[in-house]
Amino acid sequence: MQLAELLVSALAAEERTVRAQIPFAIHVLESLHLFRAGRVPVRLLVDNASAVYDSASTEHELHVLQRSLWVLYEHYAVEQTNILPPPQYLPVRQSPPFWSCDNPPLSLCEQVIDAAQQGVSHHDESVRLPAMLLLLARSASVIQFATLKTLLLSDSITVLKNSGRAVFQNDKHLIFLDAMGLLLLRRLQTSSSLKKFLRNPANFFEKWAYSNSLMEYRGNWRALLTAAVFLDSPMYSQTLSPLSKQLPLPLVLLALAGVRPINAIQPAPLKKRSKTIIEHADNQNEILSKIAFNSVDYDLGALAQLNFILTKFENDEPKGLRNSSAFNEARFSLQTLESYCRKSCSSIVYLIVFYCKNLFLTGSAWKENLAASTVKNYASALKIFARDAWSDNALIEAAQSSETKQFVLTEQVIEAFENITAPDRQNTVSNFCKFLVQRSRLKFFDTALLDYLGAAASSTRLHYIPLQLFDTAMTEFLASSAAPEKQQIYWFMQLCYYLGLRYTEAAHLHFDDITPEWIYVSRRERRKSHCAVRRVSTAFMPECVCESFLQWVDSKRAGGDYLFDEYVLDFSLTQALQVVRDLSGIADFVVHSLRHCAANNMLWIISILVNQRLDWRQRYYFCRSPLFDNHNLSRIRHLFESLGREVSPIIPVMEFVASQLGHSSPAITASSYWHLLYLLSWEQSHLRTQTPDRRLVLQLLPENNYRYAVWPKNAQYDEMKLFSHVCRGWNSVQDIGYQEDAPDKKTVSTRLNFSEFIRLLVEYCTLPCPSIDERLQRYFYQHCRDYDASLIKSVINQPAFLRLLERINQIVWTEPNKNSVLATARIISNTTITDIRSLKRVLRTLNLLGYQGNNLIIRCTLVEDVPQSWLDALDAFKFSVNFKEGGKKLELELPFIRKKSKKSLMFLNVLMLLVHFLKYHQE
Repeated sequence: MQLAELLVSALAAEERTVRAQIPFAIHVLESLHLFRAGRVPVRLLVDNASAVYDSASTEHELHVLQRSLWVLYEHYAVEQTNILPPPQYLPVRQSPPFWSCDNPPLSLCEQVIDAAQQGVSHHDESVRLPAMLLLLARSASVIQFATLKTLLLSDSITVLKNSGRAVFQNDKHLIFLDAMGLLLLRRLQTSSSLKKFLRNPANFFEKWAYSNSLMEYRGNWRALLTAAVFLDSPMYSQTLSPLSKQLPLPLVLLALAGVRPINAIQPAPLKKRSKTIIEHADNQNEILSKIAFNSVDYDLGALAQLNFILTKFENDEPKGLRNSSAFNEARFSLQTLESYCRKSCSSIVYLIVFYCKNLFLTGSAWKENLAASTVKNYASALKIFARDAWSDNALIEAAQSSETKQFVLTEQVIEAFENITAPDRQNTVSNFCKFLVQRSRLKFFDTALLDYLGAAASSTRLHYIPLQLFDTAMTEFLASSAAPEKQQIYWFMQLCYYLGLRYTEAAHLHFDDITPEWIYVSRRERRKSHCAVRRVSTAFMPECVCESFLQWVDSKRAGGDYLFDEYVLDFSLTQALQVVRDLSGIADFVVHSLRHCAANNMLWIISILVNQRLDWRQRYYFCRSPLFDNHNLSRIRHLFESLGREVSPIIPVMEFVASQLGHSSPAITASSYWHLLYLLSWEQSHLRTQTPDRRLVLQLLPENNYRYAVWPKNAQYDEMKLFSHVCRGWNSVQDIGYQEDAPDKKTVSTRLNFSEFIRLLVEYCTLPCPSIDERLQRYFYQHCRDYDASLIKSVINQPAFLRLLERINQIVWTEPNKNSVLATARIISNTTITDIRSLKRVLRTLNLLGYQGNNLIIRCTLVEDVPQSWLDALDAFKFSVNFKEGGKKLELELPFIRKKSKKSLMFLNVLMLLVHFLKYHQE
């Protein structure tokens, strides 16, 4: 096989931009003589990887070279299993421009901070208050005045004991404070002029600006808040928007302090989907004829008019004030344009105009007043995305009624989404997709794929539980019963919690997808996108957990292709989830919630390693788990080194976590998963590790001699000492400490399960003095003393038989199931069935015991004579049937029982034992 043929066939599923680089990859590999016939050196690909990657000058070239080297590795590994794989380097995407016209000038940021620190000691309180508010905004990383006002007027502050942190939360805001932030807050709240300042902040800021020679910012005091915070915010906060809703306070305290919620946390009620805002036409055909972008001649003109209105407002009102005549004129023009688009433009363009109009007039979840230039950028991004995703009107129209066409349309939307490289633009598109689901009855994509797009159909699940609680829940789950199938559920939950696998990804894992270093979410099942086909490192599991998991996998490897039995998952998973719900208080906790936990754990463990902030492990309860210990940190470090990266602050942490979760960009993960991202961005500010000015601290402390004892002269700064001093005497503060996770003592179920019943029966029949319960021994003597246990004994430890026992253990033995098994045992000797009642009972029993794969035979005079009730029953239980005409009467045969094969003998033995098992419990 030629190299070109090998690469073209292997990379056929890649994007067009990657396939276009195949000739480049062929040239590089041939120039280094890496494609050879016969045996090759074991380190051929390892030693030449650097030379190959150095040839790349773009991200697409690097990607195709990495894929090509891996294709060569798989090609050689067929004959040489000992060949070493090439290192796979993480590509660094070019960051979007950090500085834009909307960012405050550097000179202003520094001047505002210096003036605020000096203003704290000013003799005039009307100058001190704005200065302290700016310092509070900087410490809390909050730029919205409304949020700061809510904080100042509230007396509900939760102090995390022994961590030096305080938390404030109401319905919309989550704010963290350190010792300095709490000190500034307390000093502001004790001011007699606070309410007057909050009612009319403009006058106070104007006086403060005048006293500090900042006259050019008089009248634009909100820009001063932005300038005070800007330099201390992490760079990614400029491009990644956080979740529109924060974790509820009980879950924040659970994660940070280990305090379990007292009352159950009910899911937030979903907003009712509003009536359609897309069309009001009477003719449905007319509606469907103009959905797609540019399907109407006026589409581009309407978007151009939107841009013109916003530009005119920028020119007429440079400061962007909302109480001006220019804003009123722009609002009227936008409303007129909306009415015009509803009648004359396509549905998607009307939605874009409506969406941008609302953003400009009412703001977003993160900012009250958006600049006109920002809305223009949103409209531009949505225009390009709509052109790539929704230009085929016939496809969109067919997708309204056809699932196949809807899938094709969704794939088109995902491809358009992946073509966007800037995280801020991806976030814009993601939010617009949420808007489409909530405000339109038209189907622009499959809502089941919104997890990939990062746009939850109704609302994001605000779920996170620390590892300590998860381990406690899993321990209680295993202790509730000795059934072996519990191990399957246990490891299924472990994979989802540590590695963030989706339900279908974990359920469809094959044994050869598991290696000691990686879990391959790979080729066999249809994934959401090419980004979902990935490998996830087992370094994100504690080493002891990983080793136990690999041992469990080896013990089950001979039991089939799939790692998990879907039948067992269907029956047992709800039990494990219910244990987690009871302990965490999260009433709607689901499997996908574990993926949210993994996303946050991965982000924090890499951030601790990169930032060298080991103090976080002492401050926060969730960081005290084995997942964040030194040994596991070293495993993560080794992971990056194996990928060709040294651990340093330049590592693209968020991109790596997003790739591990199967997302194409961190913007997707940030918009739906990273519930602790705001805390991380706050902790990553250099203010958290910077020693404050001693004179500033003493000026903020109460004017008494004790303040000098808080920070003695020539002594080092003691944050915890200052923090405990600031909290002293604050009656409204709730002290929160760390609680140990002692599992509640649960009553272990004493009901004998089927697998244990069989094991004890084998012991009774083979051992001279078995240690069996007296009641059970009496039953065995009366009913099973002549039972030949040789067949069961020969297969009792085989994986296939163990899976059968696991399946039976999970059956809920209601009356219909009991009656079906007992009735089947009575009529099975005839091997023929002549009435519908017996048919349904036998089919139910075969289904319960996992024997659906056997063909059944229906003998009848004519196929047309078979009653519809029989056909419905067979279809309901999904059995395959062969019809044989010419019979004298209608009857159904079970031919596999007559074969006297090991499989049929096993079925009869299990059926007989199951009858004894049910009768024993009836007695």
